[in-house]
Amino acid sequence: MKTGKLRKGLCKGVLFILLLLLGLWGASPVAAATKAVKLGETISVAKKGAKYKSSDTSIAYVSDKGVVTGKNIGQVTITVKNGETVTKHTVSVEASGKKKKMTVCADEIQVQEIKKIDYTPVYGEGAPEGAQPISYNFKAAVTLKNVSSAAAKKVELRGKIGKEIVAFNFGKIKAGISKTATVKGEIKKADQELVLRALDVYSGEMLARHNMVKDTYSLLYGTEDKTKPVISGFIGENSYNTDSQGRKMPYRIVYSNEKDKFDFFKYVSATDDREGKVELTVDTSKVNFKKTGNYRITYKAKDKAGNVAKEKAYIGVRVPNTLDKMSADVLDSIIKPSWSDKQKAVAIYNFTRRHMSYSGTSDKTNWEKEARRGLNYGTGDCFTYYATARALLTRAGIPNIEVNRVRGVGRHWWNMAYVAGGFYHYDVCPRGRGGKFCLVTDDQLKSYSRTHGNSHIWAYDKKPKSATKKLSSIF
Repeated sequence: MKTGKLRKGLCKGVLFILLLLLGLWGASPVAAATKAVKLGETISVAKKGAKYKSSDTSIAYVSDKGVVTGKNIGQVTITVKNGETVTKHTVSVEASGKKKKMTVCADEIQVQEIKKIDYTPVYGEGAPEGAQPISYNFKAAVTLKNVSSAAAKKVELRGKIGKEIVAFNFGKIKAGISKTATVKGEIKKADQELVLRALDVYSGEMLARHNMVKDTYSLLYGTEDKTKPVISGFIGENSYNTDSQGRKMPYRIVYSNEKDKFDFFKYVSATDDREGKVELTVDTSKVNFKKTGNYRITYKAKDKAGNVAKEKAYIGVRVPNTLDKMSADVLDSIIKPSWSDKQKAVAIYNFTRRHMSYSGTSDKTNWEKEARRGLNYGTGDCFTYYATARALLTRAGIPNIEVNRVRGVGRHWWNMAYVAGGFYHYDVCPRGRGGKFCLVTDDQLKSYSRTHGNSHIWAYDKKPKSATKKLSSIF
């Protein structure tokens, strides 16, 4: 072989290898970005003239039109082959409220044949020969095929012949089986076409629907919704606690001059077993926002099926007084409005610790009087520390309650503050053995108490359990 031919052959070989590496020879796999679809909903990966395949049809089915329907939570690869080009889409099927998976989606029940409608004229009694029919009896038939690997529990197909609404009931259609259903009726005019409108496929508890007019798919419940939403959060007895004298202490305080911007739904929500989160309303008609006191409000939630849930809750109203003005002035200097409740609570804790010194005396019959004393003079005992912290936390919009020692030497008061989704112990008063009790859990405080003379023993069954996540350490 001559050198020139050898070089030419080598060049062709190298070019062939390069073409393979670059995907320019034969089919070209192309990776596409991950797509998300809700359970029972669809997305399109359509390409003109392409063929489609799902790596797992129990999770997502792709029709011959390139429509991908989410059937079960998970992830699949949808392969789109368009000529010599192959594109692979990663499709993630995500939850949609409380909807359950489908075994057969509406895409997998396909129309095989619509038979020509048979019309039979109907004449009036004693009509002469050659008279026009007064109406027509009709018979229509449609054949469907289940192309999935599972049986459809019940299949219904609705349509219109002229102005007449017709429904084909196929009952159960087994996997891979074709089935024909017929309808009969009477219509004024003959030669009307059957227009298909909706296909319903019952799959377990779910109903997969294909709106054939709009060519859209949806996942509905196949049974009647009789379950009302559930309202949770600061409601009922969970909307308040009691102080050492048995008086209700609502977790939420509304200042009369700020009622229009108060968020009644910050700690209350409603969920439905089918719809997920549903809208809440609140009835405050029994609240006198011009008078300090505790009032009952009513939350209401309604789902799309008309099921209604109601829950009562307590809130406190405060007409701002001297203490509230003092607290607001302090907060303006130590916190920023954009901070989280946790950040605000820490800032209030640090301020109170720096500002106050322990004197060992207080008037334990009036927390507001002691809070004013704490802010004005920076002196008092554990009750004063508790009261001062309560005034500042309350003015900052942080739910908090009174906690007091029920066993051990002497009496002791502290707070629990609600931040980061849970209650935490919040004891501002300094202790001779040291320790910082800024947002600590039940377990942390019990552990400290066991080794420090039963310093914190409270009525565990009468106070809310703390969150379990640790936000800070005592030492």
